[in-house]
Order: sequence, then structure tokens, then C-alpha cells
Amino acid sequence: MDKLFGFADNIGARDVDCRLSEVRAQQVADQLSAYGIIVGTVQGFCDDMPAASNLTASEREKNRRVEVWLEK
Repeated sequence: MDKLFGFADNIGARDVDCRLSEVRAQQVADQLSAYGIIVGTVQGFCDDMPAASNLTASEREKNRRVEVWLEK
């Protein structure tokens, strides 16, 4: 079952970051659905598990992401 995990930077309130991460993942799921690809799990992880530090704008941008996990 394929999975989409959304993430956010740590700027702003945590509840807002959590919602943003969920919205990002759902937006990708919606786009995939338009092509007939159904995703099993769509989940936001707030600002957890950053891919980069949050010290600069370019680093924060890397943390505003959606990861696609595919299973065989």
C-alpha cells in the first residue's frame, strides 16, 4: 500500500504546521487520484523529521515537502 507523508517547517504555531503538513499530503493524493492512483495512507507529520535545519529560508523550503513511500 502506497503512502504519502506531509511535512512542514517549524515556523509558526505547531497546530498550523500540523494542518499544513496534512494539506500538502492530501493535495498530492488528490492529484494522483486524478490519474487513477489511489493512495492507502495520507498523513501529516507536522514539523517532525526535518530534512534540513530551519535556520534559513532555503533550508525551511526543504522541510515543506511530501514524501511518497511505495511498497512492492
